[in-house]
Amino acid sequence: MALPNQESKPRRLGPWLPRKPTKTGRQRFVQIDDRLWLAILGTRLPHVAEKVLWAIALKELTQFRSDDPVPISIDELCEVTGFAPAGVYRAVKLLEKLGILNRISGGGRKHKNSYWVSDPDVWW
Repeated sequence: MALPNQESKPRRLGPWLPRKPTKTGRQRFVQIDDRLWLAILGTRLPHVAEKVLWAIALKELTQFRSDDPVPISIDELCEVTGFAPAGVYRAVKLLEKLGILNRISGGGRKHKNSYWVSDPDVWW
């Protein structure tokens, strides 16, 4: 809560900031395929796994090239979802085990793994 004489700062949304408006000033948005959001809502997942899945899916959909895997660190997922690293690791492993999430290893030494959500027809 801001003090009466101070301006309040806008709430930070984690490491991922909203994308800049287009050149014409229009706000950007994400289009989600019906099959994807219906599959995510219809799959019974633990709370942490569901938030991690939404974070990866939305980050993937905001990329210019939607076919490329998205490099995301566990630290970024922790900051965006608000969960501890242990919970995020377990969620990623569960999503991989269920075939919902695919991963390409970044190779270690602070190189990020790349993730993408599998086709909902495969896992739903």
